Amino acid sequence: MEKQKEFYIINKVTEDCNLACKYCYMKCNVKNTNRKIQDINTLKNILKVFSKNYEKIGIVWHGGEPLLPGLSYYKKVYEVEKYFIEKTGVKIENSMQTNGILLTEEYLDLLLDKLKMNIGISLDGYKEIQNYYRPKKGGKESFDETIEAYYLLKKKQGRAGIISVVSSDIVQGDIKDKVKKIYNFFKKINVDSWRVLPCCDHNFKTQTLTNKQFYEFYKTLFDIWYADDCQNKLKEIDPYSELIRYFKCGKKPSICSANGNCLLHVLCIRVNGDLTPCGSLYDKNFVFGNVNKIDSVEDIFHSENYRKLLKERARVHTECRNECNFYNVCGGGCRGDAWNVTGDYGGKYPYCEGLANLIFYIGLRNKIES
Repeated sequence: MEKQKEFYIINKVTEDCNLACKYCYMKCNVKNTNRKIQDINTLKNILKVFSKNYEKIGIVWHGGEPLLPGLSYYKKVYEVEKYFIEKTGVKIENSMQTNGILLTEEYLDLLLDKLKMNIGISLDGYKEIQNYYRPKKGGKESFDETIEAYYLLKKKQGRAGIISVVSSDIVQGDIKDKVKKIYNFFKKINVDSWRVLPCCDHNFKTQTLTNKQFYEFYKTLFDIWYADDCQNKLKEIDPYSELIRYFKCGKKPSICSANGNCLLHVLCIRVNGDLTPCGSLYDKNFVFGNVNKIDSVEDIFHSENYRKLLKERARVHTECRNECNFYNVCGGGCRGDAWNVTGDYGGKYPYCEGLANLIFYIGLRNKIES
């Protein structure tokens, strides 16, 4: 059988973390996982199974905090990947999302030079915001160590992107001044790309935005960014940059929640090797098997749970396509977010109205000013 082009793995190498984020869907802020690390044999089995069918495997090293396994662990990762590249000819593309606190120059030499990783930092904003939402376990502040890691990464990698989570507290009070302060902070530290995600989890109702708050925050931030004519204006903020490219060039957004059906080319692998659709879906009904116990990708795609979710996704496609003019842009919204709020994988995307209004607003602004 001819190999397909590529497949992406979100590899949960640990489900432990050194932070205690207030909105952690993995509950690293309240549970003790005893620092369990994924066995290196699981990586061998990932590459063994997927290299048979794909020319390229993209591995997103994730957690918990993916730096917790330590330098010696990633030296083993390098040796395993090198072996499979030489043996099978598979291309491996590594990336990592980290809070950065454990980054050192020696760690970065291995991750950047050997594993060719593209590394991003998780940082919610200026000092008060970061320390409130993303404290260290035990309650100590995390901002100083995170920002130090960011500058180290930018120096070594040449660029650095950041992912932030916006929670309901941020949209309380004078939202324009608060959002402008956040924007100016990221401008000041010269972020190369910034992705802003809404908190979306029924376990954190007080942190999750309403559709009105979603639209108000994202519209306010867009207006501030779009009107910025300074030389050091942030070049990339998603979802805005993706949406602007869509309206100007017809290029469909590539962010996972908008790609239409992430089930077809992305899977998550847990510490124990269990296969699930993505990092935020933990229910037993989302397990497609275990990578340490299967022989081929067909075992995954033929599993009962996988086939059930494909049918649910098809239902979402049909309903959204028939009911919404923006289906081609958003793809029906993130299924993980839908499950986490509604308890239904095929349920309505929680920020459906807010996102539709935002897409319309950005599209209208581009039409008027183009």
